[in-house]
Amino acid sequence: MINTRVRPAVTSDAPQMATLFNSIIAPRGTTFHQIPMTANRIQNYYIKPEGMICVQVAITNGRLSEFQFLGLQISPHDQMPNSWAIIASFVAPNLSQMGIGQNSSLPHGELQLLLVSNN
Repeated sequence: MINTRVRPAVTSDAPQMATLFNSIIAPRGTTFHQIPMTANRIQNYYIKPEGMICVQVAITNGRLSEFQFLGLQISPHDQMPNSWAIIASFVAPNLSQMGIGQNSSLPHGELQLLLVSNN
């Protein structure tokens, strides 16, 4: 039986979030981020960045299985309107077709970026 609970991410989740992120990009060697994440980089990009609205983790059978970030664009290099935000979802490759972050048009564990207007 699969038991999943969702809660806000905390700093102590960063190592598991980095492991999950790196397991997603390892087979392809590239994604939006070009190098593997460390716990410190996860904290800077997803847990405590400027412009963060929220970040949630899913814990499945006692292990971090997914995290999802919602944040405002703050980089001058981003070519989106200031009123838009980014949603980034990261799902463990072995769970991506089980209803957690499911999107059948993407490969298992694929990073999903969606643009959302707050207007």
